[in-house]
Amino acid sequence: MKSTSILLLTVLVLTLGCIGGQVNETTTTTTILCSIEADGFGKTQCISDEAVIRNEPDLCDLLSERIWIETCLRKVAEDALDAEICEKIGSERVQVECIKEIAVKSKDGNLCDRIEDNSNKDACFYSVAVGSANSLFCRSISVGNSKYRCLAITERDASDCGKIEEVSTRDYCYLMIAGIKPLNDSCSVIETEKLKNDCFTILAEKMLDLSFCGEITETEGKTNCEGKARQAITRIQNMQASFNETVKINPQ
Repeated sequence: MKSTSILLLTVLVLTLGCIGGQVNETTTTTTILCSIEADGFGKTQCISDEAVIRNEPDLCDLLSERIWIETCLRKVAEDALDAEICEKIGSERVQVECIKEIAVKSKDGNLCDRIEDNSNKDACFYSVAVGSANSLFCRSISVGNSKYRCLAITERDASDCGKIEEVSTRDYCYLMIAGIKPLNDSCSVIETEKLKNDCFTILAEKMLDLSFCGEITETEGKTNCEGKARQAITRIQNMQASFNETVKINPQ
């Protein structure tokens, strides 16, 4: 029954194509393949998959709803790492997300210049820079606070955090650096108490040193810090014990 349906659809589409004077082979094949799907979502998924596999964004126009057409275009663009396809998308939000995703995947911050809105463009530069650990694209960010936080993270240098004017943003920058490059100096300069406590907790966990928890004056925060540090220490001890046991079982 299914083979009969395919045959009939093939004849119908080819006939209509010939009447029009020209047959688009890719569109015809996709129409035939996807027309046998029983439900609307199945057809939508089928056409989108074919568009991605064939790298044919024009196939997305076979879909009836604008939201599915744009979703299809985004899938094709991201799979092919082709930002030009993103620009066919009508929704600015989806278009920006599409370009940003491709820029991050390809580690190409130059693609961010395709985004018109400065805020979204900065977010794109930030994501590419942090994702690729390349501070070059941080310098393209127009807003100072975001630029300095980006530089601090990519260059693993807490001194750039100190250039941030807004207190909570600056403190959060120091906290992020502590997670990347554990240093006591990063935590000591944090003004927001909760973030400072979180920072010393990170140091205690990463350095396997309960003494950092002593820097926390608030009881609950100190208890939380000590608990997490002890868990981290136990994990390392268990890993070492497991390794030593493996060495005994499999001597070199």
